[in-house]
Amino acid sequence: MANLQKLCEQLAPLEIAYADVRFYDVDVEQTEQQYEGLMSLLNKELHDEKILNESAAQLAAEFELLHSKLIDTSVCYELDEILNYHLPSLQAQIQLLEDKNDDTKRNRIHVDRKCEPTVELLKKQLKQLYVLINVKLDTAARIEKDEKIAALKMTVENLRSKTCDEEELVKLEEQLQQFSVEDENVQTLAADVKKLRADKNAQMEYLKVLNDKFEKLRIRMKTLQKCKDDAHSVSTIDEKCNAFESVYNEACEILLSINELINESTVHNIDPVFFVSEYEHVKDFAKDCKVKMFLLNFILIVIERKMRKYIISYNILIYCIV
Repeated sequence: MANLQKLCEQLAPLEIAYADVRFYDVDVEQTEQQYEGLMSLLNKELHDEKILNESAAQLAAEFELLHSKLIDTSVCYELDEILNYHLPSLQAQIQLLEDKNDDTKRNRIHVDRKCEPTVELLKKQLKQLYVLINVKLDTAARIEKDEKIAALKMTVENLRSKTCDEEELVKLEEQLQQFSVEDENVQTLAADVKKLRADKNAQMEYLKVLNDKFEKLRIRMKTLQKCKDDAHSVSTIDEKCNAFESVYNEACEILLSINELINESTVHNIDPVFFVSEYEHVKDFAKDCKVKMFLLNFILIVIERKMRKYIISYNILIYCIV
């Protein structure tokens, strides 16, 4: 027993060394685990930093691209597309980047957050793009407005030189209402259109007067046509000749009246095409009466002078006139 006790005492230092070795092994294992965890966390934070910086750089590149596009374009629909779609999308991406940036600053342990370019710089670039596009839109709107006003001025000038159509005038008034009345050019145009409207109303009133006169002439023509028809049924040649002469003289008076209507229409910028058509009709009517008068007078001369050699022609003429 004493020997065993002595042997245990001799082996005790080895147990202590064994325990020390075991504790050291555990420490090494824990240190390796801590190292691996630390390196994994560092790699993750470095990777996140890289992704965030790449996102910021991509946004900066998109800003540069949009800026170049804005410099080169003045087309309204392209500007509207950038304003309503591209810029809001970029603004949302900046907000997302800013949120991630703030979260990273709060939660990171080892890798410092250093955004390149900074969120503040990206916000500043976005603001500059909004300012630039608004300037572009204002310029484009002003140019478009000037072009429309110039077109309206040309339309007004064209309407002044011809018979003003009611539909065209109404369309012109509707287009003019799209502009601000504070604009000096618009005020001038409004005054011109107002004068056109007044001239149009006066023209319509005068046209009504002309139409009333013309209607009276048409009634006279209908009566005259009946007189001409009745002239064929008169028994004697003298009476026929007098009847046609009376109809002819009346037709000449109507021609003069219609000619006055045509002249008045031209002076007041009223299209006289209908009056001209009726004038030609009455002119042919008067010409026919004049021919019949000539033939009847010729017949009277033949009868008076007893020109037997014209007796055949006489019979033919009587047949034609009657």
